[in-house]
Amino acid sequence: MLFVSSEAVFDGVKPIRGGIPVVFPQFGTQGPLPQHGFARNSVWTLDRVGDGVVDLSLSDSEATRAAWPHAFHLHYRIAFDGEQLTTQLQ
Repeated sequence: MLFVSSEAVFDGVKPIRGGIPVVFPQFGTQGPLPQHGFARNSVWTLDRVGDGVVDLSLSDSEATRAAWPHAFHLHYRIAFDGEQLTTQLQ
């Protein structure tokens, strides 16, 4: 079971309260970006769905480079085998 706060707002402005945090490219407020970076507020591409696996990706764009001037490509896999949920961010 994943927790999502009853106070969660799904408007795309702020990250939802609860769930599994995705932190990139910084942790906390120790840099110029929003707390924990921009990845958790970004629109990801759905690359694959099937057999208990979902693959998502996020790459740099004009908008991300305006905030953080670096190229990147993230791959996020969420897998469920009937007993265990695993996540992997590369």
